[in-house]
Amino acid sequence: MLNKLKKTLKHTAIYSLGNLSAKIVGFLLLPLYLEYLTTEEYGILAILEVTTQILFGIFSMSISTAMLRWCSDDKDVLNHKRIVFSSLITTLGLIAVLNICFLPFSNFLSSALFSSEKFSLYIILMVVSASFNVLNTIPLSLIRLLEKPAFFTVITSLRFTLVLLLNVFFIVELNYGVEGILISQIIGNIVLFAVCLPLLFRNMIPKTEMTVIKEMLKYGGPLVVSTISGTLLSFGDRYILNAFLSLSSVGIYSLGYKIASVIKIFLLQSFQLGFLPIAFKNLNTKGSDRFFSKVHTYFVFIMLILSLVLSLYAQEVILMMSDKTEYFEAYKIVPIISLAFVFTGMRYVYALGFHFTKKTKYNAYIVGVGAALNIGLNIIFIPIFGYIGSAISMVIAVGLMTLLSFIYSQKQYYISYEQKKTVLQILTAIGLYLVSLLFNEIQMFNRLILKTLLLISFPIILYFLNFYEEIELQRIKEFFQKVRDKINV
Repeated sequence: MLNKLKKTLKHTAIYSLGNLSAKIVGFLLLPLYLEYLTTEEYGILAILEVTTQILFGIFSMSISTAMLRWCSDDKDVLNHKRIVFSSLITTLGLIAVLNICFLPFSNFLSSALFSSEKFSLYIILMVVSASFNVLNTIPLSLIRLLEKPAFFTVITSLRFTLVLLLNVFFIVELNYGVEGILISQIIGNIVLFAVCLPLLFRNMIPKTEMTVIKEMLKYGGPLVVSTISGTLLSFGDRYILNAFLSLSSVGIYSLGYKIASVIKIFLLQSFQLGFLPIAFKNLNTKGSDRFFSKVHTYFVFIMLILSLVLSLYAQEVILMMSDKTEYFEAYKIVPIISLAFVFTGMRYVYALGFHFTKKTKYNAYIVGVGAALNIGLNIIFIPIFGYIGSAISMVIAVGLMTLLSFIYSQKQYYISYEQKKTVLQILTAIGLYLVSLLFNEIQMFNRLILKTLLLISFPIILYFLNFYEEIELQRIKEFFQKVRDKINV
């Protein structure tokens, strides 16, 4: 049990580093973007990112996830290689359809998104970027299947470094703006795929399994709906903000959202990458119920720690990144969006039951309901509360989705989650954040000290609320004893 948890933590941490390297570019370049891009241009970039995610969700068809699932059922290495080849061929076909359907209509899409055809080049670059994002799902999933997290980190770090340097070159030296950002992403993805080609060739047999392809498409179909709905849930508010307010408002909201999305990048996406293959392998094994339950409890614990860090210090972080007063109010949405991401992480674990029983249609239904609710609430709340209304809409919609995922997943594959501990953690974190609001008007140094004390108090308060088991307390004591021993050496 403990070894399984350690392996999950290890793989999640390594994938976190690799995944972070692919995503952190946007954070490192935020000051650069804020200096060289207007708020309207930053809003345009946000809209393009949303649309790219939607295209990715449609045309990836979750083939890479299906590849992992089918390989986990079949222990024959030769069959694995046929499945990988079939997955790659299917993905290339989907990419071809993507380009045929959208590239000829770049002027129309530019007018639809930005009320002008002058951004048609952005649309073309966006489609190309989405195509390579879809293509790279196969080699990246193959690396996960082979459990090579170190290699995953190396290649994603290579992409990160290249994209970072190209962004600086295109934005600062050539003044390409949004166009330069898109070109940098395309080049980075091309290089990543080229580096992965030898690994792909070694792990494929050029034989197409049509039966497997049909089954994977059937498996991935409902996931497409859930992925698109999830994208609209997470990013669809940008379209509504643009319709009701302005591109500048989209840019301001996107800044606050990007800060909160550290949770998604550091933990949620990395957890999915590292844990899903392990979860499949531990399906129906001895002690699996307690294993999945404890993973959920402590995943929530880690998410809440990070959400507290972001929420408590969001005000100071935004002040450090930009001296433009129009961006300052973005800190108010960070704690709300952070809570939504915590709910999302909980839902990821609950949804394991749907994957275990291959009933992914429930994901599609639930995410569809959440996306519809989120859009409806945005239409109601944005005219009243502005971009704060978008954040409120999201946390309500994601909260409902999490509840529905728990209820229906338990009917498919029961796991005895520690729900009382989960609620206890969430309420404690919310209480600490509300207390921190009392410090926002005092001198910065004193404010930072008090907020840090609140952060440190989180696990201590949980101790007095009997959150930890005896064996867990023993492991904590052993850990600190090892640390003291190393210091004293």
